[in-house]
Amino acid sequence: MLIEKLVDLINKTPWQLDNPIWIKQRKKDWAELSKTLRDMESFLPKDVRYYKSYYLTGELPEIKDELKDLPEHANCTILLLLHPLQTEENITELYLTFCQLREDANNNKQANYSNYRYRDKDFFFHRVLAKQNFYFKGNSQGVVHGLEEVYCRLLYGTTEQQWQELTRGNKCSFGAFCSSGTLLLLNPDTYINDHYQYLGDFSFYMAPLQDYTFGRTPVEVNQFLQLIQYYELLDPFKGIDEERYQRAWKLVNLTREKLNTTELPELLQQMWDFAQTPEGKEATYSSFPKKYPILTVLTE
Repeated sequence: MLIEKLVDLINKTPWQLDNPIWIKQRKKDWAELSKTLRDMESFLPKDVRYYKSYYLTGELPEIKDELKDLPEHANCTILLLLHPLQTEENITELYLTFCQLREDANNNKQANYSNYRYRDKDFFFHRVLAKQNFYFKGNSQGVVHGLEEVYCRLLYGTTEQQWQELTRGNKCSFGAFCSSGTLLLLNPDTYINDHYQYLGDFSFYMAPLQDYTFGRTPVEVNQFLQLIQYYELLDPFKGIDEERYQRAWKLVNLTREKLNTTELPELLQQMWDFAQTPEGKEATYSSFPKKYPILTVLTE
């Protein structure tokens, strides 16, 4: 498997196999992490058995029975997630190395790089990021070690050319960005590292593909835009939770800038224009005021 070749490339120095204290702590960490990955339904038992060796020693186990021993999920992002050195620099270097190896294994480098990056993003989003957003609460740190922003930058990309390669399967990204944003701006129990806060540029790029009339989309988008316009009147984390306060305002300022400098789809532009009117300030959307009583400030 290609994943075996990827492991062969990895510098094994971070695995301190001559340090009994490190080994003991690593085993303890694996017991906790593997249980969490199982509880999140990110890993199946076969995955836990297979990746335990890599987590503890930097090597993959010997495969005697492919049906029994091979993991259910094989993706290079797992190797990043389970690496001992969880820093932005190391994760970035490893992922780019993996991409280069996979390019070299194929003749059509550009096409295969694009396809692999799509699959990496799709896998990591569904198996890890989306699941931990629901599993973890409040200011706890998830299984990504607080590096959600790094993974988003690597897997989603930072340029329009890279985003264009991900349009399939991401047509609802802007609506999801708004829904997650509302939670981050109002709910102290929302997982603080929810990855959508790092996908503002990507989400606005995908905004023209969003259906603004489908299901709860108009409710979710309108509520989020109202928060963005009038957040000074709410500011629920000020003087209470400094980290959430800083993150909330970073999201608000980023979104305001994008709304005011981006050519928006017609329906989204109409929603944003309405949010800035007296009627938009006092509008109520679904059960949001009941769930978040602080919103009544906007109607006083």
